[in-house]
Amino acid sequence: METFSIHPIGYVRERDGSKVLEVLPEYRPALDKLDEWGHVVSVWWFSGSDNPDTRSILRQTRPHQSSPGEAGTFATRSPRRPNPIGLTVAKIDRVDVEQGLVVIDRHDALPDTPLLDIKPYSPGSDRVEAPILPEWAAHWPKSREESAVFDWAKEDGKA
Repeated sequence: METFSIHPIGYVRERDGSKVLEVLPEYRPALDKLDEWGHVVSVWWFSGSDNPDTRSILRQTRPHQSSPGEAGTFATRSPRRPNPIGLTVAKIDRVDVEQGLVVIDRHDALPDTPLLDIKPYSPGSDRVEAPILPEWAAHWPKSREESAVFDWAKEDGKA
């Protein structure tokens, strides 16, 4: 099996109630001109879910209330997967290149999660005009803005 070496470029942090992508000093020059963009895609490691047992899970049981009883891991957003990589689209509130900080509106990852990459969100590459969803997820939000006020706890059966 081929292996790869991946090193964090920084960490997801929480500072004074704000979500922050904190970039290590050696990567801070890569932040130049990021402040010209409105949103970023951050790629990160589900470090809290990385172990041999979770990496071997290829089917997930009922990830959402309305979902089918079981689904393949690649048909879910579960952190339990062969390579526990996550991604989040976030609105940029502020970029401080000198301090290596990208202050964002929200993030899915827990504080101290390793950050693997940051890319500017570009609608020409990243947006799908008419996404196709399974019937059980057709009522989900159609944008990240709608998602911010959607009752996800109800979907996960926690409401």
